[in-house]
Amino acid sequence: MKKIFNLLLLGLTAMSFFACKVENPEIIDTTGSTGITSVAAKFNSGPLASDPNAIFTATVSDPNVTEIIIPIPAFYPKESDNEIKPEDLKMMRVQAKLENGVSMRPALGLLDLNQDNHVEVSLPSGAILKYIIKGRVEKLKDCFLEALSLTDADGEAFECIIDNEKKTITAMSISKTELKDCKAVYRISPHAAISSPKMEQPKTWKPGDKLTVVAHDGVSKTEYSFTIAIPEKVEYGIRLGSEINKWTKYYKTDYGITLEKPITRLAVLGDYLLVSTGKGICAVNKATGIKVKDIELPAGTVVHSLANDDAGHIIFAANTAFNAVMTVYMIDATALTATNIAPVELFKTNSQANIYGCTIGNMRVRGDVTKNAVITVVAGAPAPGWYIAWEIKDGTPTTVVDGIAKGIFGKTAGSAAFWNPQQGCAMPAGDSFADGMFYTGYDGTRKVFYTPTIIKNAPWTKVIETGNEGNENLNCLATATFNKAKYVTYLMGAHFGYGNSPTIKMFDYSNPDAIEDAKVFEMGKPDNLGGFKGVGASSDIALSVSSDGYKMSLYWTDGNYDVIGCYEFDCIKK
Repeated sequence: MKKIFNLLLLGLTAMSFFACKVENPEIIDTTGSTGITSVAAKFNSGPLASDPNAIFTATVSDPNVTEIIIPIPAFYPKESDNEIKPEDLKMMRVQAKLENGVSMRPALGLLDLNQDNHVEVSLPSGAILKYIIKGRVEKLKDCFLEALSLTDADGEAFECIIDNEKKTITAMSISKTELKDCKAVYRISPHAAISSPKMEQPKTWKPGDKLTVVAHDGVSKTEYSFTIAIPEKVEYGIRLGSEINKWTKYYKTDYGITLEKPITRLAVLGDYLLVSTGKGICAVNKATGIKVKDIELPAGTVVHSLANDDAGHIIFAANTAFNAVMTVYMIDATALTATNIAPVELFKTNSQANIYGCTIGNMRVRGDVTKNAVITVVAGAPAPGWYIAWEIKDGTPTTVVDGIAKGIFGKTAGSAAFWNPQQGCAMPAGDSFADGMFYTGYDGTRKVFYTPTIIKNAPWTKVIETGNEGNENLNCLATATFNKAKYVTYLMGAHFGYGNSPTIKMFDYSNPDAIEDAKVFEMGKPDNLGGFKGVGASSDIALSVSSDGYKMSLYWTDGNYDVIGCYEFDCIKK
């Protein structure tokens, strides 16, 4: 009987053990897994719902964290006045990225991120992790001085170089030991403030003076030390690695522009970047990318090609009927003081009626059109890939060269065909025909060619083999001279929704025989692009050197991705 009792007791104990295990299924995971790698939220309605960049993410890397808080900036975009308030978080579309083999319940979707949203994550080990997901509107923490210009009582201006790593401000002057009674024009991080000194009144600046920028959150701050000197430059060209992705904007969400079969064109005019779509022009702040105003043109004026010269003048022209006269217009750098601009005629051209006046593509210019310059276009007739170049001397067009870039493909002249002339580009290398010209072509792959001098039947050499990355259009070239270096850059814009476009590459062409080995910058397809729009292949690229010679900006746009952006380079020795 005792033996039977012991067996019964053992059985009851075992049953009790298994019963406890079922009631307490918790398993401790020892792998350090979080199950969730990140949680992202976007607005479900309103103007930001369609913004491809308006996605806010919290990463998860600490297995001991049980509360996942998605940070959402108090203003979006940061530089806008579009304030995000807690009540805006009541209906957010939320998604989580899970590790392999992980499941989560309940599924995410539309959540009120003001509330605690409880989820359970099941790991492959059988362990269950519990999280709370919520959001939080956070005040901005950026507190940087981005630009400063000082003007004294005599009207002398002093540009300042800002070093945000060393927290220094350097006013450029050789002889001054102090800058008396200066008015200041400055730019700081969005919604930040300068706490000291008082910038509303004229101030005398001396070496050692301090300037403090306080962030929107009222806590984060940066203190700068002021000095007067001429910053030292690197010996040659840009300082490698100095590139900054200054801004990226979208036509629809940032400018209120719906692109329809666009001809996107860019040109720098003073403090503005002019953006033309073929149907209208707007001016944006070239430093921030924020749209400033729409531009009115005289009645009947149409812009299909648009560019700026090295002296701050704008040139533009319209596509015209075959055999018609083409007029090239100029806008002076001081003309954009109001909403409208007043172009003046630079020259007319119809000396060869079977060429001039036909559809043109991506007009380009180097030099000063009021002095010495070269203007180039790609034309649609008498054969595909025809180019035209005008040389201006002492403000007057004196020489015209035209022709097909024959021989550069080793095939027939027709191999230089583009989808249409608007997607081709011929780019002067300098302000005279003797400086040569770059040209883009397509014979199954995209290539960039160069001729050392612009003459009839010029010899062409392939200098860049770009490859055929999904039939993107290599339709944009720009050149500039910066800190003794000569740069050429191209944008491979999107023709179809596949491939690697838009991409940018920039090369030093001081030695034309070794351009492809002298790449100094490359922008791959940005990660934050929205979807392919399919409105029509149209792109542009422009280089602009600052008046003090310390910075160079690269502006780019791609119509099929509805995007426009800016990179900045410098040559400041650090």
